[in-house]
Amino acid sequence: MEAKLEGLVKRLQQALQSNLKSVVLFGSAVTGEFSEPHSDVNLLCVVGDAGLSSLETIHEAVKDWVQKGNPAPLVFTLQGLNHSADVFAIELLDIREKRRVLYGPDIFENLEVPTRWHRREVERELRLNCLRLRQHIVTAPKKERARLELMVASVASFVALFRHGLMEIDGVRIESSAQVVDRAAALVSADPGAFHAILKLKKDPGGTNKIDVEQTLHGYLEMAELFTAEIDRRFESDDRRPNF
Repeated sequence: MEAKLEGLVKRLQQALQSNLKSVVLFGSAVTGEFSEPHSDVNLLCVVGDAGLSSLETIHEAVKDWVQKGNPAPLVFTLQGLNHSADVFAIELLDIREKRRVLYGPDIFENLEVPTRWHRREVERELRLNCLRLRQHIVTAPKKERARLELMVASVASFVALFRHGLMEIDGVRIESSAQVVDRAAALVSADPGAFHAILKLKKDPGGTNKIDVEQTLHGYLEMAELFTAEIDRRFESDDRRPNF
């Protein structure tokens, strides 16, 4: 991965020259939970100008990178990043907490992330993820492989949202995914076994024969929906308190 990242950054530098301000690696590649082939290598580029010609230049620089199955970098201007901090609080708080600067200054060191809409984003994303999970269950073939894949594909997002929901409740950030799952399950009196099984499978794809897929999917959906309902209940209760 190091050689690939170095090559990509060099291509971005050559293509964008002074327009490239910073390149930041974030996500599982820096949290220690990266697992091929299920994890993405996530990058954020800060540029001086993000107009069409600049984006076309970036396209040429990352073409090979994307063709090999990697996601395209997120592209921001510094002003745009600052203005987006309130609506992307979940994502930017995570990047500010764990990141690796590959090029340029560390623009996240002094980035302020307003959290006034954080809880609404958490609740909204939880509900969206539950809706998507139901959609995939409805549309996916009723085969073990397909059902395992939809859980593996969504588990990182759910765990991140559990983490941020718990941050709103307890004011504490829990880094370990396993600990996040245990704390979230305890909060709603759910069985964490399904989420632990999928997290383990994501690290070791060869363990599929040890999973009861139907039972795991049942527990996975149940815990996701119980936690979402609890967040809704707690946040709604807080919102009804009088303001003084």
